[in-house]
Amino acid sequence: MAKDISKARPGEVTTEDLDYPADTNVKEGGTRGVRVLIDTLNVQTEACPDQKFVLLGYSQGAMVIGDALADAKTRMIGETTGALTQEAAEHVLAVVLYGDPRFEGQETFNVGSFDPKLGGIMPRQLGSLGTYAERIRDFCVEGDLVCQASLAAGESREAVDSAQEQHVAYYTNGMQKEGPNSSSTSSTPKQRKLRQLDELEVVL
Repeated sequence: MAKDISKARPGEVTTEDLDYPADTNVKEGGTRGVRVLIDTLNVQTEACPDQKFVLLGYSQGAMVIGDALADAKTRMIGETTGALTQEAAEHVLAVVLYGDPRFEGQETFNVGSFDPKLGGIMPRQLGSLGTYAERIRDFCVEGDLVCQASLAAGESREAVDSAQEQHVAYYTNGMQKEGPNSSSTSSTPKQRKLRQLDELEVVL
């Protein structure tokens, strides 16, 4: 996705991997990820006021991005890591998430074959990302055990294997191509103006 965005805007895009321990210790590693992302966006906004950000996250990375953007009271991780400044929040041009453990099936910005009655393993409070609703696309496919948590996944080895396969399906099902296209779609003059800016950073 980052490559596609860079190709569409040659010479205008930089990419940066978010440096945090993405492992089974979600609380510790995820909290560090939220802190690093918030600090990065705040510092970059102050240092480069013309720069805009596209945030791309898969699985635990999607959870980190979502909780960094959400109000601290609705976070599962990073509750005490501070918050984006208003200026930094306004500089977030687009957010694209895949297989989010905190997927909320009722959100209007969701995309995919998901069941809206199901949420992720630890779904967010409905509306907690409302400030960014027009800028987010949250992709989830039916059967993904992470964004479509279900007891059915534990019924058999075959069910677990199928659910795991669905969680990595985003690499091959074409949704990586959909992400940049849907995140750049806009209808308001303000959003159209943002697309014309010549400095863009993609944070993964």
